[in-house]
Amino acid sequence: MPIVKLYTNHKVTENFGKDFSAFLSTTLNKPSSGLFVIVKDQEALTLGGESDDRIVVLELKAVGILNNTSNIGFSRAITEYLTQCIDVKPERCIIDFVTLDPGFIGRQGTTVEELLKKC
Repeated sequence: MPIVKLYTNHKVTENFGKDFSAFLSTTLNKPSSGLFVIVKDQEALTLGGESDDRIVVLELKAVGILNNTSNIGFSRAITEYLTQCIDVKPERCIIDFVTLDPGFIGRQGTTVEELLKKC
């Protein structure tokens, strides 16, 4: 049940969110039905005081898939994808990986921890 928030100062295509969701589903090996993606384009972002070049700030929150090793592969794949689709330079893209505690995520009127017990 990953939650992904992407912010960019660039205008993305109309289909970007759908395409990005499909890419993330494959990359993270998670079904698209449980993947929450928020895309905020044309945001006021700066890096080093500069806002003319494209910038991406991405937050990836998930239960049980993030660790020091997997994050390297996820970072590489996501950065390559964004470089191609948004034309952002890799050095102007930052990804914040956040491991979530399933007992602190509400879904379907309960917590993810309880839902996982039923699997």
